[in-house]
Amino acid sequence: MINFWLIIATAVIVEIITIVGRFKFSISTKNFWVSVMKHFNKKHWVHFHHVFLGLTIAVVSILFKNNLTLNLGIGIALSDIIHHLIVLWPLIGSPEFHILYKNKSLLTKEQLLENKKLHKFIQHLIHHS
Repeated sequence: MINFWLIIATAVIVEIITIVGRFKFSISTKNFWVSVMKHFNKKHWVHFHHVFLGLTIAVVSILFKNNLTLNLGIGIALSDIIHHLIVLWPLIGSPEFHILYKNKSLLTKEQLLENKKLHKFIQHLIHHS
């Protein structure tokens, strides 16, 4: 059975963790995967977003008829959708939903541009508070 409140609570908790990791501790999966690409000298890399993890958990939970993990999986997937469409897109001007990383230098330039946009947004908040 679908538990709307558990899904929302899971999405909010995972999103808070994601936001704190990204904006407080500068943990970005893009930076992580670019460093992996550089380390292994790869030209292409598939990015596994947590929406895919959540959907995988949800599908497996349906097979095992486990409602708790179904709701948790949907919540994790919803968190990634919220992160890309509601948080990142307005803040940095891009939903940043890369599936395949192909160009390490382009991703590095993109990260620098995003950091600049985010810095301007934070400065705007500080000056208008």
